[in-house]
Amino acid sequence: MAVFDVFLDFDIGSVVGFDKSGFEAHVTDEFFRYRNALDLRWENALGWLAPFVRGELRLDSDVVRVNLLDAWAGLLLRFPNRERSPLSLRLFYGYETNRRGQMNWAGVHLMGIDLAARI
Repeated sequence: MAVFDVFLDFDIGSVVGFDKSGFEAHVTDEFFRYRNALDLRWENALGWLAPFVRGELRLDSDVVRVNLLDAWAGLLLRFPNRERSPLSLRLFYGYETNRRGQMNWAGVHLMGIDLAARI
């Protein structure tokens, strides 16, 4: 698989956004996929705690339709208290839907923990 991604960061007042657009070439399965993920978080007086929402869609070339959708909502905790913290933790609820190879959507609920460290 070959991947090409473009990243965009933006601020609109106290809302901080991150958008990732990309193309995947699935060589063995012989199709291309466009992916777009949008992440929005609210920066507030509690610098160590920020609520966020995230959504992603994936469009496949072999069937020319959206085949996967994800939506998350949760809290971002940063240690220590600053915007570019070296350690962060996301606690979230998510719902993922998929219809790849199917006529109808099938969904799954999930609870997640995402730990990130900057080196």
